[in-house]
Amino acid sequence: MRVRFATLAGLAGLLVGCGPEGAGFASPESSGIPQVRGFVVTDFTFDQPKVDESVACPEGFNQNEREFYLDGLASDERTRVAADLPEGFDYLRMVNERGGPDPCGDPSAFDDPDHRLVEGAAVAVGFDLDGVVSTGERPEPMACPHQDLSGENGAPGIDNALWRVLGCIEGYQRGSTIDEYAIENIKSGGRTILIELTDLDDPRNDGDIGLGIYSSEDAIPASADGRLLAGGSLGVEKDSIYRTRVRGSLKDGVLTAGPMDLLLDFDGQFLDSELRLREAQIHLELMPDGGLRGLLGGYWDIEEFYDVYARQATRSGAYTVGFRCPAMRQALAHTADRYPNSDTGTCTAISTAFRIQAIPAFVVEPPSPSTTHASVGARSAY
Repeated sequence: MRVRFATLAGLAGLLVGCGPEGAGFASPESSGIPQVRGFVVTDFTFDQPKVDESVACPEGFNQNEREFYLDGLASDERTRVAADLPEGFDYLRMVNERGGPDPCGDPSAFDDPDHRLVEGAAVAVGFDLDGVVSTGERPEPMACPHQDLSGENGAPGIDNALWRVLGCIEGYQRGSTIDEYAIENIKSGGRTILIELTDLDDPRNDGDIGLGIYSSEDAIPASADGRLLAGGSLGVEKDSIYRTRVRGSLKDGVLTAGPMDLLLDFDGQFLDSELRLREAQIHLELMPDGGLRGLLGGYWDIEEFYDVYARQATRSGAYTVGFRCPAMRQALAHTADRYPNSDTGTCTAISTAFRIQAIPAFVVEPPSPSTTHASVGARSAY
């Protein structure tokens, strides 16, 4: 078994309790020995810009089943019906007892096109994944017509079409239900992601370093009050399909790598899923406290996304977060911007971006080496 840690100086920092939350990962650049640094992700969810609801979502946030039903009634009838109509899980219990198809399990049984999308040239976080500033026309054979968003700094060409679908859902706003759910999955050990930097000659500028992104079955160590702690030893997932290694570069303390194909185990609470991003790119900033902060973007198959966040989340999850499954499914099909189906021409994948924060950790490799998941558009690390 091989433990990959930041540096020998990092190990010394752990012993004396220096650095962030008791872990020191200073790099002895003067040694001339390429360094290895390990991290574990503590925040991994959709990166949400601050939404001006009146501009981005002029009709307001999306409605859950109960709200949508009441909104379709005449105003006088709406008031009368709302007084007697149960709310929350009592409402769901009532409609389930009435029978009929499950709107999340079988969205095609319902015609509900009224999902509210983020409008126009809105602001989003992400990458220019296709290298084209798209304005609604089909720019090249692998894409579908779509309008790019703008970065928070005004940069054009941001490919984050999934934010158009999610940005007008109240439970997807920053600090809301979906963020709480993502953090709980990490704390419970269901979604542990490790990051490893190798061949690091200079912690600020290095034109060729290794980047490893791995799933792990281990939970992150935590304090008595629930804080995730740096310096834990976490094992790399034994199944090699959940290990991706590529080459990247470091400039002014910011690492960039990609495009690559990335596959991670993406379980969480009652979910059994994977995160598969194609043409993925990553930007990671090495922070003064020894951690990482950045973005991961790529193209996600819309059926895989829907399965995790609607079908497996169930009707109760959709109601709580604030959307309707059939409406979301139709919105995904109309908003997808990559990999058109050869028969229908409709796109099957949608661009997205995740925010990442990570703290130092010891990355423990499996007892025996095995073939790593191949990446597209990047040289193998080893």
